[in-house]
Amino acid sequence: MPSKLKEYLKLCRIQAIGAVAIVPIMGAMSIIRPSWSLLLELFVVSAFTYVAAITMNEYMDVDVDRMAKPLHEKPLVSGTIPMHHALIISYSSIAIATALTYVFFRSIFLTVFFVFSSVIGAYYDFFGKKYYCMDFFVSTWAMLFFLYGAMSTGVLITELPTITYIMAIMWFLRLVYSNSVEGGVKDIEHDYKAGAKTIPRLMGVRLTWDRVNYTRSFLAFSHGIEALFILLVLTTLIENASLGIWHIVAVVALLLPFTATHFGIIRRDYNREKMKKNTFLHEAIAYAIMGVLLHPIAGALIIIIFVLPLGWFALWVPIIYGRALPQI
Repeated sequence: MPSKLKEYLKLCRIQAIGAVAIVPIMGAMSIIRPSWSLLLELFVVSAFTYVAAITMNEYMDVDVDRMAKPLHEKPLVSGTIPMHHALIISYSSIAIATALTYVFFRSIFLTVFFVFSSVIGAYYDFFGKKYYCMDFFVSTWAMLFFLYGAMSTGVLITELPTITYIMAIMWFLRLVYSNSVEGGVKDIEHDYKAGAKTIPRLMGVRLTWDRVNYTRSFLAFSHGIEALFILLVLTTLIENASLGIWHIVAVVALLLPFTATHFGIIRRDYNREKMKKNTFLHEAIAYAIMGVLLHPIAGALIIIIFVLPLGWFALWVPIIYGRALPQI
């Protein structure tokens, strides 16, 4: 693959599209057992949506990223891709995603809903590290994108089942955790140098001689998010009569490594690579838990929840980076 093309694929973080696509796909699975055509349509819209969001995020964060040596290989930081190219890619991608929403689903309401959710998510891109608590905007976007997937089946927002709303809140919590805890701790070194306004910095988390000094408020925040997620999982288990004994056993078994990887992220020694590996495993387990909860509705199609993000990631990372995990 030409090196220039690899740089553009790095900028767009193509390897993460599978993980983003399962958000609306799981939304659809909370309603029906979706057709392959619907799954493909949601994947394509998700791909353009993610590329639009991440290229804008890279554009807005370039000054912060320049403060961290490990991030100097990023295309915009290294200068291998002109800054204005990121803007062109971002604006073009969101325009295409919006147009495809109408073409695929023929719904003005769903198209407006998609635009509204995208505007909410854009607040994070534009102001993510300039103001505190902006992570809640991208988390709200994830919740709305999940509901977008549910409504792509033709069900009105007022008629969605309880499990759909519960899982939408689960996605909100996952994104809060992913950005504020996983990303915030992993990037604490260069965020501090650049003066980025993140949740860990707001709560007084500091890095001293490769040791992360957590505050009680931050630990309560991170543990609380995980506790709320687990509470919603258990609530779904209790209230969903269609879940069999194997569903319960599988979820309980998955909660053990889920908790273990959480503490692998909130570690005292600052090891960015180990944090990244635990983050990858932690989110994969979270997807698996939600997949088990959706099995009574989606049936065997839940295999997509396991295969798509992991398989897509495993396919593209060696091609782009030449290693098992991205360098950034």
